[in-house]
Amino acid sequence: MRELREKIGEADVLKEAEKLIEASSRRRFLRGGLSLGTLALVTGAAYTGGGNAIEAALRRVSEWNDGAQAMLFSPARMARTFPERAIRRPFPFNAHYEEEKAPEIEAADYELEVT
Repeated sequence: MRELREKIGEADVLKEAEKLIEASSRRRFLRGGLSLGTLALVTGAAYTGGGNAIEAALRRVSEWNDGAQAMLFSPARMARTFPERAIRRPFPFNAHYEEEKAPEIEAADYELEVT
């Protein structure tokens, strides 16, 4: 094991471990948030009392959301910009098909159909 660490380099091993820990922490945070949201919905659906308690709880959640958005999206802190040379070619895109099979779409002819 020691020879393997020396071969790879301890700094690389630590970087990889930090990435795994960060990803795990984010997933745990999101999973906890989703669980809390589900619990709030179920509790609200099962509550048959007056609507004031539900409205107050929803107001608190809305205020929390507003605060979180204010921290994440600050007009004083703009998003990073990247030089043209930083764009990967071909540009990666999310799809279930290969780039060669992507449909050609003319912007002038494009229409969004909502059903």
